[in-house]
Amino acid sequence: MKYVAAAMLVELSGKTPDKKNVKKVLESVGAEVDDAKLFAFLDAIEGKNIKVIQSFITIFTSSV
Repeated sequence: MKYVAAAMLVELSGKTPDKKNVKKVLESVGAEVDDAKLFAFLDAIEGKNIKVIQSFITIFTSSV
């Protein structure tokens, strides 16, 4: 979940949620970064609109 949250923060800042930017956000709060998991996540969202992903998460978490 931390990779999703970091990617959304990067997107909200107006930057591209790539490895460098997502990792920078995570490291800024002292989070441990597993490069394999980060790469897998970024591969999974490549070419997708992160705002749609954000909307889905908002809807999902509000119904739990």
